[in-house]
Amino acid sequence: MNAFFNRFMPANKALGSLRTIRLAGYVLFGLLCFVVLFVWTFPYQALERRIETEVSRAVQRPVSIENLGYGFPFGLDFDTLTIDLPQDIADGPLVCRDGLIKPGLLSMFLGQLRTKAVGRCFQGSIRSTARFTPLLSPRRYSLAFEWEAIQLEELPIAMAISGLNKATGFSSGDAGLDGTLGASLPETGSGSLRLNESAVSLTTSMGRHISLKDLTGQLSWRLQQNQLQIEQTELSSSGLKLDLSGSVQLNRPLTESRLNLGGEITFSKARPDLYSMARQMLPSATAGFRIRGNLSQPRTSLSR
Repeated sequence: MNAFFNRFMPANKALGSLRTIRLAGYVLFGLLCFVVLFVWTFPYQALERRIETEVSRAVQRPVSIENLGYGFPFGLDFDTLTIDLPQDIADGPLVCRDGLIKPGLLSMFLGQLRTKAVGRCFQGSIRSTARFTPLLSPRRYSLAFEWEAIQLEELPIAMAISGLNKATGFSSGDAGLDGTLGASLPETGSGSLRLNESAVSLTTSMGRHISLKDLTGQLSWRLQQNQLQIEQTELSSSGLKLDLSGSVQLNRPLTESRLNLGGEITFSKARPDLYSMARQMLPSATAGFRIRGNLSQPRTSLSR
């Protein structure tokens, strides 16, 4: 009798294993169908409106998103994200295309909402991280950005305000901002900016037109309670070198922000036209300068 049972026992075990595998397959297939159905029927439009509302609260500007959808494996993608910028400082909106947003699932257990996003802006790339606390009723935010190879000619900066007639080249940099949702300006922040292979055409306060090519430079800044501190700025071009530092008291509107900047500019014979113009105005090829007034009407004075 024992020999009979021992003979058929392996077959029974194999049959049980086959049933277990089949049952697991049914469960996995059911979960897959549920995930597909969930992704297919998820109310993306409602989530799109919620994201628009929260981002708009953080940046204090109108925000719109087009074609929000599922982004593999755990994220959301969109065609365009548009932020309307103030008309007094910009000629158009900030537009980010082909974006992907990934929520930080583990951060939710820490009582905060954390997301990462990548996309294309102004023909370059941008990466960002956003954190909102507390989770259920956010009041604080922390934003971090990094951008690479953004084309200056694509930036919607109001040329009349900046004093530039034209700008070309590439910019890279990073920025971090912290503040309270609903506040007009961030409370703290810091960042840096780099220029590569750039060129600008500008008009001086005395009506002279100047073109600078092969322009490179870097800038670092820090923000504390509406006080923007320019810690280090170095710009160089063929025949010219400029150092700048100081502060900007940020106000609303931004065009009324107060300037308190100063630095030194040096001309060389590598640009005979600039060097000749400088020597007509200055006793030497190096001079200090100060910038006062507000952002819409800066006043520049030279130290002879």
